[in-house]
Amino acid sequence: MKQTIQFIKNATIFIAQKQVHMIEGKPVKKEKAIGTGCLISIEGILHFITARHVLMDKKTWTWKQWLRLLYNTSKSWKKYSSVNLEKQFAEWVFTPLIWNKQKDIIICPIQNISHDSDTNIINISEHHVTESEIYETNDLIYCSYHPGITEIEKDFKIDPVIRKWMISRINDGTIYMDGFTFPGNSGSGVYMKPEANNPRGEFVWIISGYIPYRDIATSNQTGKTRIIFEENTWLSVVYTMKYINAMLVSKTMKRSLAKIKKFFREKK
Repeated sequence: MKQTIQFIKNATIFIAQKQVHMIEGKPVKKEKAIGTGCLISIEGILHFITARHVLMDKKTWTWKQWLRLLYNTSKSWKKYSSVNLEKQFAEWVFTPLIWNKQKDIIICPIQNISHDSDTNIINISEHHVTESEIYETNDLIYCSYHPGITEIEKDFKIDPVIRKWMISRINDGTIYMDGFTFPGNSGSGVYMKPEANNPRGEFVWIISGYIPYRDIATSNQTGKTRIIFEENTWLSVVYTMKYINAMLVSKTMKRSLAKIKKFFREKK
């Protein structure tokens, strides 16, 4: 079981973004972790998966700027390695991102992971469960960075925390989880809790985000909204393999894989 837990932790990647903050009237760029994800193998080609809103603005659905993917390295003198995602997206010879238009999921092939990577890769054709294999009250776990992380410094380390959940409701392709999450958990991988009789910790899939509760205060005179109070309900949305599989067999994915394979053949 210890090996399973370590495998899950090492399969976790962080996504960071440089953001502009005004300090003493001057714009200063600070890099912060904004989401989580994991590396996956599709027909032997490396990809990563996360929630779509981690990489794209939710209002305009345009790409966010100054994004980096951070992952563990095997080098003792180096805390982590990274990939410049803007450069990655610009340099690839194919449409690099496949997303579900209705659901908060995105998959991106990636070519720049270095040989010193100490990050595990999830084989999604083998290491997952289907909706028919899970039930309400099943215990799940997920891996993500902890709430205290703010700026990405040189001594930053990819050392995710593991948190426990329970399945509250199973919809068609979506499950509601009973457990606290915060905005940085978006894109985190979700797994069956390893047990003595089942130590594998099968992959269930990814967190989209928590479901908020809103209490709206209105003016007695005008009837207009004056203030909105929002709280975390402790329920979170997780997308299962149903939607992932639909993306994997899509024409867009097949065209992307064909272009990647052609690119590698011609490169040899």
